[in-house]
Amino acid sequence: MLNHFLPALLPIILMVGGTLGWSFNTLCSAVIGFWVGSVLVGVVHLVPSKEAHVE
Repeated sequence: MLNHFLPALLPIILMVGGTLGWSFNTLCSAVIGFWVGSVLVGVVHLVPSKEAHVE
């Protein structure tokens, strides 16, 4: 019985699969970008500034 409905559902299955793949790729990129950005902010925070400290 499923064989009769599968051709009609195939475009929806492919669309959902593509959307899930894109969403997973985007989520992974966001997580990696967050961690790389966090490391860069930490490194920049540790680098002393060029301004002279007036006491």
